[in-house]
Amino acid sequence: MQFFKSKDGLFAASLTLSDEVQDHITAAFDGPRDRLGQNLAVAFLNLWEDSQDRPPLMAALRGAASNTYAAEQLGQFVQNRLVKVIGPKVGSGPEAARRAGLVLSMLMGLVLTRNIVVVPLTADLTRAEIAQTIAPSIQILLDGA
Repeated sequence: MQFFKSKDGLFAASLTLSDEVQDHITAAFDGPRDRLGQNLAVAFLNLWEDSQDRPPLMAALRGAASNTYAAEQLGQFVQNRLVKVIGPKVGSGPEAARRAGLVLSMLMGLVLTRNIVVVPLTADLTRAEIAQTIAPSIQILLDGA
């Protein structure tokens, strides 16, 4: 921490991510519209659990649980880099952004219960099992139904 002068500086440095973050999410929209929920769930879980960005993403999530600055930074990251990618893909205006935010809150909660809190009911499932189970709910939110 001595190089960063504070926990806040250390956190900001830990949130330096590759372009792969947005690429993972954007790629979910390449398939058929009716598979968007499935594709997005798989892409999000792969990003958080099996990508080069896993270490800084997990550090950010852990930090956000105990530090106000870290929570604000992670919230801004999610809103600015992920909601802004998803929102326009599912519609326009504040309604699309709201639905994108709700989808991301579901997925972030899943990552939290699998990797930080380690709730066995979610941690013991495969990513494929999770995606298959939550895809319909995500699809409904993305479709605005």
